[in-house]
Amino acid sequence: MIHLLEINPTQTPKEVYKLARRQAMTGGFELGIQQGLTQSEVEHIRVIWGTELDALKLDNSQKKNSIAYRIVALISDKLGPVEQASF
Repeated sequence: MIHLLEINPTQTPKEVYKLARRQAMTGGFELGIQQGLTQSEVEHIRVIWGTELDALKLDNSQKKNSIAYRIVALISDKLGPVEQASF
């Protein structure tokens, strides 16, 4: 069974990674941004995960497959282009 892992502004990256591991072992997961968030809440998520993405010590292809990159990409679809991350 594939689960939906909804990202909200109160979750820390550590919590999301833990849920993602658990759901990956039980059939997989898709990421989504919680519905009904305000512009500032979505921007807060963008800041958290943009920082997380910049902190990853991975090459470009590995970063593009990371949870942090996928969340930033979802937010870009919702809000428009994000400044190029430093990778």
